[in-house]
Amino acid sequence: MAAQQGIVTVNGYLGSDPIRIGQSSTPVSVFTMATTPGFRNQQTGQWVDMPTTWLRIKAFRALAANVLASLHKGDPVIVTGQIGTEQWNGKDGTMQSSMVITATNIGHDLNTGWTRFTKTPTRRDGDPVAGVAGTAGAAPGPMPFAANDPHAPQQNQFAGQPQNMMQQAGPSQPQSAASQQIADPSAAAAVAAAAAVPAPEGHDAY
Repeated sequence: MAAQQGIVTVNGYLGSDPIRIGQSSTPVSVFTMATTPGFRNQQTGQWVDMPTTWLRIKAFRALAANVLASLHKGDPVIVTGQIGTEQWNGKDGTMQSSMVITATNIGHDLNTGWTRFTKTPTRRDGDPVAGVAGTAGAAPGPMPFAANDPHAPQQNQFAGQPQNMMQQAGPSQPQSAASQQIADPSAAAAVAAAAAVPAPEGHDAY
């Protein structure tokens, strides 16, 4: 059983890789988290760490799936959720307990580094597509801000252009007036009719 004690926000570091628990089709993830509060000694100017508190963090559904795909041991995170105490009977029959936070929000702590967000596509029913990251309905391409990333792949500047536009880079071949006229069916008929008329005497045929 669990006794709810309210909503808290804590920051710390993952003490283990997240794992999936249970056999249900609904994702459930759990990981341990170490949070160490501290203060700066005004006399020495040194930072003093308080005792470390270990917490179990649980997440469900879409949040759990994204936790499993995103977080690793040692990552700095910020967690918001309901804190409580889980109790169960151990193998020896004694009552065991553990502090646990049922998370509503989990994210990297950007005070210690940077990350890049990838949106999870959703189905028409609004549920996230498990195990897939990206932007729903978008064509493949560089990620946002790729213009400022020297390592980002460059797209083909001719992508999507008609083939005849791409061929304009080469020397153009001039067309004769006759070939231009024949391209028009009515002009071709006129040329054929003119060719059938005999040339006047003393004049070269056209």
